[in-house]
Amino acid sequence: MNVIKILKTNKKEFNGTFKEAGSHYYVYFKCEKCNKETSKQKRRIKVNGFICSDCLLKNKKHSEETKKKIGEASKRNNNIKMMKESLLNSDGVDNASKIESVILKRNKTNQLRYGGNAPSCSGDVSKKIKEKLFINSINEIKSNGFEPLFSFEEYYGKKNKFFYKWRCTSCGTEFFDRFNDKKIIPRCPKCNPYIKGDSVGEKELFSFCGELDEVKKYRDKFEIDVFFPKYNFGIEYNGLYWHSNLYKDNNYHLDKQNYFKEKGINIIHFFEDEWKNKRLIVESIIKSRLNIYENVYYARKCIVKEINTETARSFLDENHIQGYSTGLYKYGLYNNDKLISVMTFGKSRFNKNYEYELVRFASLKNVRVVGGASKLFKYFRIAKNPKNIISYSDTRLFGGGLYGKLGFVESHKTVPNFYYVDNKGNRYHRMLFQKHMIKSKLPFFDKNLTEEENMIKNGFNKIYDCGNTAWVY
Repeated sequence: MNVIKILKTNKKEFNGTFKEAGSHYYVYFKCEKCNKETSKQKRRIKVNGFICSDCLLKNKKHSEETKKKIGEASKRNNNIKMMKESLLNSDGVDNASKIESVILKRNKTNQLRYGGNAPSCSGDVSKKIKEKLFINSINEIKSNGFEPLFSFEEYYGKKNKFFYKWRCTSCGTEFFDRFNDKKIIPRCPKCNPYIKGDSVGEKELFSFCGELDEVKKYRDKFEIDVFFPKYNFGIEYNGLYWHSNLYKDNNYHLDKQNYFKEKGINIIHFFEDEWKNKRLIVESIIKSRLNIYENVYYARKCIVKEINTETARSFLDENHIQGYSTGLYKYGLYNNDKLISVMTFGKSRFNKNYEYELVRFASLKNVRVVGGASKLFKYFRIAKNPKNIISYSDTRLFGGGLYGKLGFVESHKTVPNFYYVDNKGNRYHRMLFQKHMIKSKLPFFDKNLTEEENMIKNGFNKIYDCGNTAWVY
């Protein structure tokens, strides 16, 4: 073993042995084949040994032993396929374990050995499974900077509501928090103090909505932070820490939206930073959902003009929740000399099967422009005569009804996208932190690590939205 040193994920040196290190700890070692110094996570070393990536790739390409293994695996796959076909013809199932006589025999054997239909019914077997889950979870939590001050015996048999003692390796604070084997990360009261009850931003949002109409909290399988009973409409305030991937899975927000949609309730999601930094735009979006406007304009009384980048950028940064995005063609709708709506177009960015993309559309905050989008869109079609156009709506905020009025049809929905979140409450688009760009942006960068691993080591988490809906014309 040629171990040089072992580091925790927070770049601190680990003083224990290789055996004691967690599976995600980074081990610096000398390659057994070429003697080059390199690093890998311990779990990678367990699979491939103390061999660098270059030697491993070379072995995979040229080793006769590897070719032999591939051939054997292919033969096994063919045998399995033939066995499945045979079972389907004879017993109508694709696996022997699904045959009724086999199931009965297996259950009988398990009853005699373990007192139930599965080995897990035995107390000893159940305890071993629980202990394995415990060790895996603890190793994961250790890699996030928390040391447990309790043993498996102290944990086993307790309910998940029980509090256990932890030590934060960053500040040394000892505290009590819950634990279960689903890898939920504890929260240090000094590094990340807990604010009891609703956050300040959530209270502000609830108060603002209460001034518009009757609101309340709604709880079902999920909770809605602000619910308008009169409109069957709800708003979610997503804190960047509590709704990050430390506590919510990738599909949490989308699943919640779909669950309430099936019940006839439409909900939209705002991120914490949007309420703090773009509050006026958020308030305008909420008012428009309740059909509350300060002024109404009619597009037939307005004119369309091409506008420059500076004008488009200023208007969209002030009135669109995502701000300005690059576009080749920018059009403004004017009522007398007042700019009230902007629509921008560019070459299709993500799907080259389409000629153009409708990139942005926005009207003045708290204003309704009747027919504004249609007039701007028609102007572009006459000016450029496009073969086809694609556009994307943010599923967490908009249903896409406007696209139907413009003649678009829904193409598909994307999976939830993620943003990176730092510990100061800032949210960043994932495209800003692609691996080839992050070396100059992060205090600590290791070229041997993936983009995500580098971001985690620098204190970033992920937060997911509800994906986008693609529309085509």
